[in-house]
Amino acid sequence: CKYLAKKQLVKRHVENKHMKFNTRNKPYKCPFDGCQQAYNDTARLHRHKIDVHKYVPKPTIRCNKRSRFSSPSSLDLTTGTSQ
Repeated sequence: CKYLAKKQLVKRHVENKHMKFNTRNKPYKCPFDGCQQAYNDTARLHRHKIDVHKYVPKPTIRCNKRSRFSSPSSLDLTTGTSQ
């Protein structure tokens, strides 16, 4: 039955997600000196750095949905053009 199979997949996904957030394993540690915060998710660590440490991420240049460049010079290396 397709319905039952899908229901089981959804249940497994929810259980895995629940376990990920309710484990004591927090491998993503705050890189700022003196800060002892750690998180089980990179998004939560990123939010912490912005809220607590006033971290401002480097702007990125996007040519398409899959590519990110932190500076125009790194973009030039891939395209072979110069500015």
